[in-house]
Amino acid sequence: MKILIVEDEKELAADIGKYLLGENYLCEQVAGKIFAYDYDCIFLDLMLPGGADCNYWNC
Repeated sequence: MKILIVEDEKELAADIGKYLLGENYLCEQVAGKIFAYDYDCIFLDLMLPGGADCNYWNC
């Protein structure tokens, strides 16, 4: 399963990624390529600065 991590706190994103990698998931942190790949799951911080909340993603 390929998971995209969208989190503005780098240490938290790294910790989440390490945990998920340990569970045999392929993880990437957002870096301008959010629509370049198909992801099975997006781990989204709903409190991102700039208002990228659930309304932005049409949740």
